[in-house]
Amino acid sequence: SQGVCSKQMLVVPLHYNESYSQPVYKPYLTVCNGRRICSTYRTTYQVAWREVRREVQQTHVVCCQGWKKRHPGALTCDEAICAKPCLNRGICVRPEQCECAPGWGGKHCHVDVDECRTGITLCSHHCVNTAGSFTCGCPQGLVLGQDRRTCAEGVLEPPTGASILSVAVREAEHDKHDLRQEIRALRGRLERLE
Repeated sequence: SQGVCSKQMLVVPLHYNESYSQPVYKPYLTVCNGRRICSTYRTTYQVAWREVRREVQQTHVVCCQGWKKRHPGALTCDEAICAKPCLNRGICVRPEQCECAPGWGGKHCHVDVDECRTGITLCSHHCVNTAGSFTCGCPQGLVLGQDRRTCAEGVLEPPTGASILSVAVREAEHDKHDLRQEIRALRGRLERLE
């Protein structure tokens, strides 16, 4: 599997004590066949201990450089190691390689992507870059619409939760393809800058 450099089967000796029930036969006298006294045995049990020696097979995994086990007993090395951590919710996906969350780029997800300068129109009037995202703004006399991207005249009714969700779903369906292309283009640009 990915990240495993070698797997070995080791024979490991085990020595331990285990408890068991040991029968104990105790003689006692009783009356048998009417009036005769006979000797017989009663079986009781007591806890006893014995030493056990066994050999068990154990798989030993050695991880390749840049990979580690998720926990000490794991048989896979599927957790990549990034010596410098991936920032801003980025994930280390291969040794020394981060996968960045939307809005972030660079080798360690430390570079804020300026969504306002991608060439894609995100806002009807003013686009303001923020850390990992962007916000839209409107000139004086206009207000930001419920979609949080377009400006309209006058005072709008406060949005309801359902209207915000409806706009967000519509917008997400419409922009999903464009955003994926935008993210790919931005990652390509960032890789060339690094």
